[in-house]
Amino acid sequence: MFDTSQNIQQKQSEIFLAKPVWQRLLIGLETIDFGYKIAETGIVLENPAILESKLKTLLFKRFYSGQFSDQKEKIIIEKIILYHEKKNQKI
Repeated sequence: MFDTSQNIQQKQSEIFLAKPVWQRLLIGLETIDFGYKIAETGIVLENPAILESKLKTLLFKRFYSGQFSDQKEKIIIEKIILYHEKKNQKI
């Protein structure tokens, strides 16, 4: 959905591109982090008692679904679960 006029989009691009590279990178990383937090919050609101390992696997699926073969995705999810199980044992 684009509700911003072309001239305003052009002005935004000019402002953004006038910033130093490090600042543009920081903006991009903060935007990714914000999107991650929004997705995480949505999942937790739907299931407040969700285990951390389940939350992380759902986030992985949401962001990376279709990026890996089914076999590799299964392995990654198993490793996410194993990591959080080990992490919880240390506590």
